[in-house]
Amino acid sequence: MPGLLQDAERNGPVQPAPQGGEIQGGEVNASPEQQAQYEKFVLAATDMVYDEKVMPGIVERLKGANDPVEGLASAAVMVTQRVVDSAEKAGETIDQAVSFNAAMEIIMDLATLANESGVHEYTPEEMQAATERMIQLGSKGGGQAVGTAPGAAPPSGPPAPGSDPRAGPAIPPGAPPARPGVV
Repeated sequence: MPGLLQDAERNGPVQPAPQGGEIQGGEVNASPEQQAQYEKFVLAATDMVYDEKVMPGIVERLKGANDPVEGLASAAVMVTQRVVDSAEKAGETIDQAVSFNAAMEIIMDLATLANESGVHEYTPEEMQAATERMIQLGSKGGGQAVGTAPGAAPPSGPPAPGSDPRAGPAIPPGAPPARPGVV
């Protein structure tokens, strides 16, 4: 069965990166293969987030947290991990730099969704705190979803009580994958 990344590639053209392309914002040089994987990853995550059956659960996750920073970080880890899991089930290996940088874009997209949904308008300070928390949750979750930037030290400190990024009703039981026929 195809994974989310394969489905994203099939349903949206991925433009090849120029030689020595950039994964995000001029910060990371990437090979054309990494750039293409990044673009497919972000497209798959966006397709999942905005799926009519999945989006209400994500908005509830953003709303449901007593702390908007925690809700945003948790939702970003959940989305990122789901794309990674789907790719792995399809036999694809996600480059750690790709998943890390895609997670950075996903958290910004989720903050926009929260704002547009009337859940919360994030300040730059809250975005920074949510990004740090996302990295902490992702590296503690046992998956490679977010982890740390390549070459960076892992975050320190204990996870917050009840901070399992996969807990809660982010994706309603029985909801289909982001697109029909996708793992």
